[in-house]
Amino acid sequence: MTYYICEQKLRLQFVNIKTQSTLNLIASSTYLRSSYGESKTVLSCGVSANGKYMSFHIKDQQNGTEELVVFSTEKKTSKILNISQENLPDIYDSRTVGRIFWDSSEERVLGLEVKYHTGEEENSFLLLVIVPVLADIYIQDAIRMDPLRSLCGLCLPSYAVLIDTNQSLDVIAVTLPDFGELEEEQTSVSVFIDFSVNLHECNFDKAFKTLRGIRSHSVWRKLARFSILSRRVEAAYMCASYLGMVHAIWSADLETTTEAKLIVLALHLDMIEEAIEMSKNYNNKFWLLKLYELTNQWDKAIEFCKATNAIEKNIIYNKYAKFLEANGEVKAALQHYEAAGCAELEIARLFKRFPDETRNYCAISTDRSIQRWYAKHAESQGDYALAMEFYKKCEDIVSLCRSLCYRNEVVLACDFARKSKNKAACYFMGRHFEVNEADYEKACQYYCEAGAFSTAVRLCKENQLDKVIYLVALQANPQDQLVAAAYLESRPSSSTVNAAKLYAKAGYILKALELANLAEDTSDVIESILENIPRNLDKEIALEIANEMVQREQWQSAVQLYAIGGEVETAVSLAKIHHLRLCSSTLELFNIKEDISNNGNTVILEKIAELCMDSGLYSEAAQKYNQSGNKTLAIKALEKLGDVEKVIIYASAARDVEVYVSAANYLQSENWKLNKRYEKTIISFYAKAKAYDHLALFHISTAQAYAEDEEDFLKALSYSKDAAKAIRKFSNLSSCKETIDKKIKTIQSFCQKKRSSEEISELLEVLSQIEATISRL
Repeated sequence: MTYYICEQKLRLQFVNIKTQSTLNLIASSTYLRSSYGESKTVLSCGVSANGKYMSFHIKDQQNGTEELVVFSTEKKTSKILNISQENLPDIYDSRTVGRIFWDSSEERVLGLEVKYHTGEEENSFLLLVIVPVLADIYIQDAIRMDPLRSLCGLCLPSYAVLIDTNQSLDVIAVTLPDFGELEEEQTSVSVFIDFSVNLHECNFDKAFKTLRGIRSHSVWRKLARFSILSRRVEAAYMCASYLGMVHAIWSADLETTTEAKLIVLALHLDMIEEAIEMSKNYNNKFWLLKLYELTNQWDKAIEFCKATNAIEKNIIYNKYAKFLEANGEVKAALQHYEAAGCAELEIARLFKRFPDETRNYCAISTDRSIQRWYAKHAESQGDYALAMEFYKKCEDIVSLCRSLCYRNEVVLACDFARKSKNKAACYFMGRHFEVNEADYEKACQYYCEAGAFSTAVRLCKENQLDKVIYLVALQANPQDQLVAAAYLESRPSSSTVNAAKLYAKAGYILKALELANLAEDTSDVIESILENIPRNLDKEIALEIANEMVQREQWQSAVQLYAIGGEVETAVSLAKIHHLRLCSSTLELFNIKEDISNNGNTVILEKIAELCMDSGLYSEAAQKYNQSGNKTLAIKALEKLGDVEKVIIYASAARDVEVYVSAANYLQSENWKLNKRYEKTIISFYAKAKAYDHLALFHISTAQAYAEDEEDFLKALSYSKDAAKAIRKFSNLSSCKETIDKKIKTIQSFCQKKRSSEEISELLEVLSQIEATISRL
């Protein structure tokens, strides 16, 4: 039998055909050939009950695509549904395609049976396909079937399956999920199909017109479910309004996105599983967690929070803990309260309801908040040993010290506070000694350890601890130092010196000097004040103090203050006149811009370098000479320092003729004979400076050293030749050339004679050995 499908020019050839009484055809070993010779396999074939439609399930052997072709026998037209591109469950791996059945009462519906394997398990699906008259084919639903049952008929709202029980064959009717309450209303099935087709075409007005005659509450509920699954929120609103679901509509309106509205409506229609699936597909974390919570799927909610690092994780833990608590699972509830970070807030309430379970959990818990609460509870019950144990476990040193002080174990509390170096604990002990013991000096000691210097200064002022307040203020910030200095200033004259020192340490140098003039030993006080002059001192104040130091003939302090005040030239002149020795800290105050074009700066830099040379700061002197551009004096300073490596590095970087010569001359003063690197460096520096006279003299001295000290006349001859090469580059040194040439000839003749004498001695030694051998024979 052969059929032709006109617009595709395809020819169907059925090799083996089976026909049922309902005119459904089942074809096997069937081929589909086109006019181009392409081959496609027809997996199954069906004819509608009225004969208006033929359907073919076709697989392309070349690219593996699957199509459902519906051919109209009246209009000679066909419609194609590409099944492999549909968003269906993954049912196309290891599949076995069953049969196609047209609905016996509704000509727009057909069912396709598909079986597939997942490992050793066999599964089966019924694809419900809608074939509109004018629109394209689409799949209405994919319904899971029992794999032991085979499809043998379709008549909405049910489909017929064949059951093989090994003893007999039974046929039963199974109601489709979307048509569960439409068994007795055949007209509702047609309305449902019309509604589905119009929704699929986005023709909402026409879709709603088809529902005017519907009065059944169950039908409207089914249509609402269908609208939600079809993602048609307008239709879902329409159905919900007819059903009187005011709260559902109000809740959906609170949401901002269409997807969230559909999820809310699905929830009110008891479509929990569908709502969860939609939340996953729409990536709506809020509603997914909410649905997990409503269905008590706490493990999934926690797993989801961990996977996505959701900020709602602690909230989920807390809600799950309350759920467990309501079910009497105290230990698990505490664990989840602990994970939520609110165990310390909930444990007291739980202890009241479940004392034994809570106490056992606290005893083994490692959470510090729980350990702290349990320690406080034990202390309130008078169990101080247990409280001490748990205070130590949670490292709550403040509470530990408080408990010990309450029991008059102050020494032990002090020991814990001192060893732990806990500032809060030290502050508590200071407060304890201040209020309870009236031991103000010890209180100040603990306040200082806690870093509460303001409190210590306040306590000293209130109790007139003049000596203690000075020691405390030395560690404090400038503001507290000013407070302490003002207090000491108001005290008897014996505190004036300390007040002056504190004013100086706080940065108020003028005020400190004013008080220092009132002291008995003024010079010593001023000297101690000026030891720690801040470098960020105001320049005008620094110059004012410097002038006063000059009047007092305190030259070293005056130099530092002039430098801080920016009068570097005055500071340098003063140090030069009074032959002061600079130190590194004073030298750092001499900030001169490195501008060689500025002659004034260059002169000052050279004067500073001279002061450094006089003070033995040769490295700093070299740096200042280098800043002034005087590289020759810079290398001289490094030579004074005696650091050979620094001399070599600086000379290599300077690339100056005089520097090269000076460095090479300096290296000759070192033990260059034992260090071949020094010898090579000397030759290199003289060659770079083109100082061939110096190079010749170095070669001559090297030759003499090898000849006289080591009697290595060959090396002496080699160095003499090198000296001759260097001398030849000067035309005005002809006498030197002749002298060196004579020395070279003398050394050469000496070497020849020495070689001849060595050869004669070796020959005589060989003859004597031969003679001895012959005599033995």
